[in-house]
Amino acid sequence: LKVWIEKAARRGGIITVSGHMLNPVTDGLFNDTRGHAVTEILKFSGAPYEKFRVHLDLFAQLADCVKLPNGQPVPIIFRPFHENSGDWFWWGKAHCSKEEYLELFQYTVNYLKDTKALHNLIYAYSPNGHFESKEDYLDRYPGDDYIDIVGFDVYHDKPQRDDGWLEAFIKDCQIISTIANERDIVGAITEVGLRWNAMDGLA
Repeated sequence: LKVWIEKAARRGGIITVSGHMLNPVTDGLFNDTRGHAVTEILKFSGAPYEKFRVHLDLFAQLADCVKLPNGQPVPIIFRPFHENSGDWFWWGKAHCSKEEYLELFQYTVNYLKDTKALHNLIYAYSPNGHFESKEDYLDRYPGDDYIDIVGFDVYHDKPQRDDGWLEAFIKDCQIISTIANERDIVGAITEVGLRWNAMDGLA
């Protein structure tokens, strides 16, 4: 992975990493929502917390060792706990309180910045679209001290002509652009695509 990141960076590529972290309670995949994982991590002791910290340590090791030809670290857009407005990941809205989500996100950034002394990470916040308003988007926003990019993920499932998706997508972009301009940070579409059978894509 180190080789590919450095090769892409040398060619002018933008490196992004999203955090599809294993469930530290069940050892299941990121979409295993059992066990109140966020609550368990935030006890800051016990097996789930230690597993979560090991995951951060491994990521920190990678982020620290990737270098540009001049020896400077490769900038990495890090997108932890994405699509948190949905319920399909263990950090999703249905599986932790707003306060817990904010604490987990802020702890993660502080750990990587302060404990691991990483300063080549650019932090992105990307809940799942669509949004009704700025307030809707910002409901679980971790705060300006923790975020460099505001974005969103959204897919068009089983697209039909005049089904309203494009209009909702444009509204999402307008909301994100407004928030980014107000904060003088980057706005982004962090995941987007068409899907007919969910993970099968257009197949």
